[in-house]
Amino acid sequence: MFPMFQSKGLLKIWLRRYCESENHVKCARYSLSLLGQSIPRNLLPNGQSLKGIGSDHVGLEIDVLPTARSRR
Repeated sequence: MFPMFQSKGLLKIWLRRYCESENHVKCARYSLSLLGQSIPRNLLPNGQSLKGIGSDHVGLEIDVLPTARSRR
């Protein structure tokens, strides 16, 4: 997800809201990683998808997140 944001300020908002808070359990990307599923590159933490990013960009379809166990 990180390469999609040109604005570091916008990225920091997502990081604070989901990654650096107790809301990480509500993150759609985190939830898929717990299930061992592929994470679409255009999937935002709130479950919405960014338009124009994803399967139409070769090589950018899937993100790999660390598993829940490796995050500890």
